Amino acid sequence: MEVRLVLKAAGFICLDVVGIPGNLTVFLFFCYLRLSDGHLSLNDLILSKLAFVNLVVVLCRGIPQALTALGIQNLFGEYGCKVVIFTYRIGRAMSICITSLLSCYQCIVIAPGSTRWMVLKQSSYCVQFWPPHFKKDITALEAVQRRATRLIPGLKGMSY
Repeated sequence: MEVRLVLKAAGFICLDVVGIPGNLTVFLFFCYLRLSDGHLSLNDLILSKLAFVNLVVVLCRGIPQALTALGIQNLFGEYGCKVVIFTYRIGRAMSICITSLLSCYQCIVIAPGSTRWMVLKQSSYCVQFWPPHFKKDITALEAVQRRATRLIPGLKGMSY
């Protein structure tokens, strides 16, 4: 076996040995927090989704690549291979999107309390993870949107 393939297999095995238990532990910890407390903060919710997506990426990329580098061929067949590649690509894209969402959320949270940033701070809970189902939640969301349009100079006269 070539040295390149041995190093490739060793790298993917290390990725699997560290990545699978690490992401699984983080994800299960957030599941435990959700079950014991009844809710998660928005930051923890984003991090739990990121841990789950990273676990999927490691499972779909690390294990097949390590086995292929060790010489095991035709692991899943044609359709199974397509499903694994598709799942890896979706997981990778979701990982990038969730990391970006986490960065934006953390920037809003640590932003100074000036009037420019207060619009974002007041509406920071209105992200896509929170679809309002109750009338009181819809009313609160609409009030924040109305207040935000009044605070931005170019939108003062417009409805939200």
